[in-house]
Amino acid sequence: MPGVDQLRPEERAVIELILRRGQSYGQIGDALGVSEGRAAELARGAVARLEPSAPERPPNWTDLADHVLGQQTRSDSVRTRASLEASPPARAWARGVASELRPLRTGGAEPWVPPEPASRRRGPVLALVLAVALLGLVGLAALAVLTADEGSGARSDRGAGGAAPGGRTRIVGQVLLHGVGGSGGRGLAGVVEAGGRRRLVLQVRPAPGATGGRYLAVLANSRTDRRPLTALISDGSPTLRGAGPLPGDAARFRFLEVAREDGRAPGRVGRLLLRGPLPP
Repeated sequence: MPGVDQLRPEERAVIELILRRGQSYGQIGDALGVSEGRAAELARGAVARLEPSAPERPPNWTDLADHVLGQQTRSDSVRTRASLEASPPARAWARGVASELRPLRTGGAEPWVPPEPASRRRGPVLALVLAVALLGLVGLAALAVLTADEGSGARSDRGAGGAAPGGRTRIVGQVLLHGVGGSGGRGLAGVVEAGGRRRLVLQVRPAPGATGGRYLAVLANSRTDRRPLTALISDGSPTLRGAGPLPGDAARFRFLEVAREDGRAPGRVGRLLLRGPLPP
């Protein structure tokens, strides 16, 4: 597999604009005076040069290339993530390409590729159950109930199963969060619904040595398109927890990240620690 130094000058220029400046195909086309399609063609050509020798190039390799480069729409990303979940060769191909591109990344988030632990082959539900057990986490629905009135000062009687007067709390979707850039740590995130409103809830256990300071849950598409959502707090244990309402435009984001808060500017995203797809 050739390295990034083997890319043609125009291919490398496009890749650097994507990975170092967070630009889209359209923005690159405008900057270079070419069409958006030509910019995409150059970027995909660069990815093709960096592809691993095995497995063979997947049939949907252009979609995978766009995913690795952070260039997909929300709906396209959902389809590509499903393909990665279902295809070990696609995961291996995407992971190999992402590894070759890593020298050109300057602090941006790594592309999401499903991991390959043994627990993963037992099915997503079992993987989540194991994660909860390993992390020592409470159920997401229970966490949502505990934080539902956060900041409101309101009190209410709740019935069995976490039901509130406005309706029963239910989990809409949940995902595992994994460490990026060798940071380690794991987390569990989910979207819960109660009374017609949806909230994002998270429980995170950072890697040993990564504790201290403040952490933020962040909605993201790229390094330059991020929105801090809520702070994560500790109750004295190694586990951090947080919850907050989902904004109306949450569907436009593809990823959920956990990052340190920049100590020089409260509320600003600092070092990225964990990442996963935004729960549906």
